[in-house]
Amino acid sequence: MAQSIQGYLHGLPGEQKRIAAALIALVQQAAPTASAAVKWDQIAFEQNGPVCFIRGGPAGIVFGFWRGQELDGAKGRLAPDNKSMAHLTLTAEGDIKKILFQSWVKDAVRLNRFRPLPP
Repeated sequence: MAQSIQGYLHGLPGEQKRIAAALIALVQQAAPTASAAVKWDQIAFEQNGPVCFIRGGPAGIVFGFWRGQELDGAKGRLAPDNKSMAHLTLTAEGDIKKILFQSWVKDAVRLNRFRPLPP
């Protein structure tokens, strides 16, 4: 049975839970028609393909983008994961830069709309 987003949040420690909940709200504001589900042991948002993810980890909450290396203004701010993905790790709610992060989400949605990922 698939885990719910609320169930995923419930399994996180206090500060990570607050960070993840704030990021979920941020993504939902920036991409209100994106779908969200627990996939690949993380909260994944999709709109015309995968957009971003939120995952608990030992060092904090990982906030990442499937196309993170293509995002405007993200170069040097997101750590590359592979050829296209990139992420950052947040350890406190104060690490959330709402306007910047929402611009990345919007850029990722725009990329998926105008330059879809290959299947």
